[in-house]
Order: sequence, then structure tokens, then C-alpha cells
Amino acid sequence: MSTYNESYFLNSARRRYEITDLLESELMSLRAGCRLIELGCGDMETLKAISRMRPDLNLYGADIGELPPDTRHHGVEFIQSDIKDLSLGLEFDFVLCVDVLEHLTSAQDLAKCMRRILADSGRFYISVPSVTNLLLFGDENFYSDYTHVRPFNDKSLGRLLHDNGLRAERIHPIHNKANGKLNALRNLYYLSRGFITSDSGYINAAIRSIGGTTVESVGRKSLDSARQLTT
Repeated sequence: MSTYNESYFLNSARRRYEITDLLESELMSLRAGCRLIELGCGDMETLKAISRMRPDLNLYGADIGELPPDTRHHGVEFIQSDIKDLSLGLEFDFVLCVDVLEHLTSAQDLAKCMRRILADSGRFYISVPSVTNLLLFGDENFYSDYTHVRPFNDKSLGRLLHDNGLRAERIHPIHNKANGKLNALRNLYYLSRGFITSDSGYINAAIRSIGGTTVESVGRKSLDSARQLTT
């Protein structure tokens, strides 16, 4: 039986996930034939989007749960496995982890898995909900999803990566792209309307714009720590 129920795949956060500018830049820089794996691929929506962008990549998806029965693989090789046991005899040029760390009681397990399967010259991308989500109201609050364990900020994610042999080259929260003045006016409008109408959606929009709701990072394996880590 699948680890997931129907509501998992209808999660609104999964539906609105978009490939960020940072991830797109990384994907487009990969050479043809590279091996890419997504850990915690869920229903493979992200991998399907990547396959449309880069049909010349060899794509893999790994997850502890089964895929929904009607899921089409679109050329993606699916592996059902816990990250602790994942062993394919392959190294990957790119390891992807989108909104998975927050569900794990031991985030270190995933970081170690990433390092274990990442080629020495390979790169990784991670995104994870930020602590800003703790301030949101209603269904958008971090803990409205009972499977969530903990959010991250750039410091905590950076330390997790560093302590497990991964070197973050870029790590930052994702903010609204509007310029500072326009963003400030927009946030003032959102907050005012939210308090006047008691509509939490407007207040949440302002909070998301100020703090960002996702932290993302790219980097590579830290070869300097190879002798100190048990992989």
C-alpha cells in the first residue's frame, strides 16, 4: 500500500511549486546525458517539468512511497526506497531535493544520502520551507500539514549541509521580486486590507513577501571532509 493518501498529492503547496530561477539556471547548465535524481520525488511533477525542459538528461526519481496508479513516468526511472537504503551503484551529476527535509525527523539522513550518491564533480539543489511559514495564518501555516517536523532558515540549512559534507555555494530565502519601494507599498496594502476585512490571505501575502517562505541552496560535495565522514 502507498505511504501517501489522495490528499498528499492534492496538497496546494505542491500544486503551486514552480521551478525557480536558480534551479532553472542549474538545470540548463548540465551537459547532455547527465544523470539527475530527485530524492522524495512524490508524484514526479517536478521531474516531468524538468523532462520537458531538458529531454536530453537521464532522469531518476526515488521515494519511500509508491507512485499513484495513474502516474506516467515520462521517461523517468522510478526507485522505491528509503533514503537510508538507497544504493543504485551509480553516481549522479545532479541531486535534487524539493520540499522534503521538513518532513524528516532526521534531516541528516537525507544530507548523507545526497553526499553518498553525488559525483565528486556533481551539484545539488535543495529547497525547504522557511521559518516564515510559522507566522502564517490558517491552512498556510507550517504546522497545518501534520507531516511537517520543522522548518529551516538559511543558517540552519547551511549548518546541516556543512556538517554532512556538502558545501553550499548559494543559500538564501526566496523573496518577492518587486523592487523595495513597490514591495513596501504592496505589503502596506495587504496588511491594511487584511486587518480591515479580517482576511488572513492578505496578511499572509504580506508576511510571505517580507520573509520569503522558501529557502533554497545549490552547491557540491565538500571533498575536504571526505576523510571525516562515514558515508
